[in-house]
Amino acid sequence: MLWRSKPVKLGSLQGEQWKHHRHDSVYEIQPTSGPSRLVMTIRKDPVGLVRSLVERMEPPFGVLYVLTVSRTGHPRGRYQNTHSWSRAELDGFLSRFADALACDGRHSIWIASTQLDGSYESQVIYDQHDFVYAYGDLERFTSLAQARGLRSGRPAIPCPHEHRYHAKFDLAEQQILTEYEWTRHDLVEEIDDP
Repeated sequence: MLWRSKPVKLGSLQGEQWKHHRHDSVYEIQPTSGPSRLVMTIRKDPVGLVRSLVERMEPPFGVLYVLTVSRTGHPRGRYQNTHSWSRAELDGFLSRFADALACDGRHSIWIASTQLDGSYESQVIYDQHDFVYAYGDLERFTSLAQARGLRSGRPAIPCPHEHRYHAKFDLAEQQILTEYEWTRHDLVEEIDDP
């Protein structure tokens, strides 16, 4: 296999070789069974896009770390933070683990602007396919996507594709799951299936 020097999260079969898959920088508003959502892919710095979206959300934040494949023996699952995070806590987490989140396909992260009653006002999800989803003020999020150079288009997962899991990020998985307080729940296969 031919890979670039930086580890990659997602590969696609191009000809007879597996190569790093580079999404187009596009966005699309999609209907769901509930509220519509903004779906985005970006060629460079997807965690930077997530951070920009989160900057437009109000704290406190609920965080769900979804581990679909473990290389360190931790059980797969949905790890919900046990207390709401401040903007500084969330920013520190995203800064510290930006490379692991962007370059390794073992996990997804969900970030919600939580309310006192447990509901959320807006939500951003960065998944194992390098897709970023935003729920909430879609007009504001779409303006941000356009300002970051994304154009209207349809994000697509390549077929076939593969997820890459790198030993280099095993320590990050270990740190995420042991240095933060989580409540673990089983995966929801129709949502979390790698």
